[in-house]
Amino acid sequence: MKELHSDILIIGGGLTGLMTAYALSPLKKNIIIIDKFDFGITKDANADLRTTAIAEGSKIFFEKINIWPQFSKYAEPIKYIKVVDRTENRKINFYNKNTSQYLGFIIRNVDLKNVIVHSLKTKKNIQLINKVNLKSLVHSDDFIHAFCNKLTIKSKLIIAADGKHSTVRRLLKTPIYHKKYNHSALVVNFHHTKNHNATAHELFFNSGPLAILPMKKIRTHLFSSSIIWSHDKSSVSQLKKIKPNLLRSILEEKVCKYTGIIKKIVEETKDASFDRCHFTDFGDFSLNFELVYYIPTNNYLAAMEAQQSINLKIIEEFAVNNIEFAFPTQTLNIESNKAK
Repeated sequence: MKELHSDILIIGGGLTGLMTAYALSPLKKNIIIIDKFDFGITKDANADLRTTAIAEGSKIFFEKINIWPQFSKYAEPIKYIKVVDRTENRKINFYNKNTSQYLGFIIRNVDLKNVIVHSLKTKKNIQLINKVNLKSLVHSDDFIHAFCNKLTIKSKLIIAADGKHSTVRRLLKTPIYHKKYNHSALVVNFHHTKNHNATAHELFFNSGPLAILPMKKIRTHLFSSSIIWSHDKSSVSQLKKIKPNLLRSILEEKVCKYTGIIKKIVEETKDASFDRCHFTDFGDFSLNFELVYYIPTNNYLAAMEAQQSINLKIIEEFAVNNIEFAFPTQTLNIESNKAK
């Protein structure tokens, strides 16, 4: 069996293991990272829907190890955090008094991983080996031998970064304490019409907390956010099974106030797809908006039905949100021409 030698062996190629390797790379030690899966860079944004919140302190650390410039192009700053505890009259707003800093940043996990893997592959003292399964660990006074499915690695130091189901922990019989909360999380990334203004929302419901995290814009005419909704496991399991349109309706009931309603209306209308909506100008008696959507059909009746449905739903949503339509009035003054 092939044997490799390293100063440091990192077991686990997730974000923790990769970031540890990058932070240690300036030491010029020989570092090997192994993982059961592939280290390949992916362009598939759905490969990992999760996001990572980076605190201002972590950003300062990333600046010191010279990786923040690569991260920053994918980072959406958090300027404000608004917390609501069940009702709007119980809320707390957070912001950073230091105007040169933010509360944190949100980055997609897939973007973080791609940046780190690309950077590690340029470093001569780091080896990434994928599709490796750790079988056993044997240590002596000077070295630790990691016996894997296709090789053996002799190292001076092993760093376990292989997650909550850690093989290293199991092999070393490291005791742990855990508590079951019977909760799971639903993670959904979505595009919406209302500007999130770099604001994160934390909504506490009786069923569990729901966070809305601002994300970097992907589409020029829409904004992006991520929902992390904690709920009991059975409810989350059912939510994952329902049809996308129904799931969107359930989520929009919770977050529509913060993310906008126009896209919701158009996407719920058969044969219509949302493009954009802008406040264009002031009329004599109105505020004028331009709503653009496409109805891909040659059937005139179907197109008119879709347009009517959108207009009626706009009226309906305005009423629900206590938005009134203005009725222009005009006052006419007539001067008398009677001779004095």
